[in-house]
Amino acid sequence: MVATTARGEARRTALQDAVIRVLEHGGPGTVTHRAVTAEAGVPLAAATYYFANIDDLVVSALLGVTAQQVAMFAPPSGGGGLANLAAVLHHWVYGSRASAELWYRA
Repeated sequence: MVATTARGEARRTALQDAVIRVLEHGGPGTVTHRAVTAEAGVPLAAATYYFANIDDLVVSALLGVTAQQVAMFAPPSGGGGLANLAAVLHHWVYGSRASAELWYRA
C-alpha cells in the first residue's frame, strides 16, 4: 500500500466504495479501472497508484465491506435480543443493500 495523505486516503476510500456500487449495478464483469474511477470521480491513474491491480482493489473493497458487516452483526454489549437482531437485519438488507447483494453476486 502506498503511504497516503488525508487526500490520498479519501481517494482510496472513494475507490473502494465505488467498487461496491459498480458491483451492485452491473455485477463482477463490469468492475474495471475505468468504471470504478468514473464512479468514484477520480482520475484513472488513481486506481493503479493506490492499488497494484484491479484484483487488489476489489479485494480491498470486499474486505472493507466484510469488516463493516462483522461489526454490524457483533453482539451488542448488554444483550439486545430478537428486536436488536431484527433491526440489524433490516439495516443490512435495506440500508446496506449493495453489501448484502455482494454475498450473492461476487
